Amino acid sequence: MYNAERVTNREARKYVQEKKSFTGNNLYGRTHSVSEHVLNSRYVVTSYGDHWPLFIYEDGQWFENNDRNSVTTGKHRSQTHPHEDCVPMSAEDMITIMRWGISGVAVGMDHNNIPGWDREYLKERMDVRYLKARKDGR
Repeated sequence: MYNAERVTNREARKYVQEKKSFTGNNLYGRTHSVSEHVLNSRYVVTSYGDHWPLFIYEDGQWFENNDRNSVTTGKHRSQTHPHEDCVPMSAEDMITIMRWGISGVAVGMDHNNIPGWDREYLKERMDVRYLKARKDGR
């Protein structure tokens, strides 16, 4: 998905701790800046793509997605946790941080305020994840 070194998920934590780009099995880490209007880039770890950020590092602080997720995403979380204090955030706030930084959360922006953000795509992805988890008995 991203142009980064291919690693096993078990190796991913050291890349996260060093904030280096990597591609695992449905797991990604990279420096992210969406717009020239966003001054600071941030390091983002995602499970299954940008719709589910697990961890974000910005300005010396780690943020962690604390919303409910699948067993596989839970495993991704344990494999990539930076082993530093993290501020718990909702998935929507994590997407806002990924796009606009923590200041986007502070001023009340959410993923619906992002130009071009496909709200139906996010809803569909979440529904598919939920239905698959239920089908698999999770």
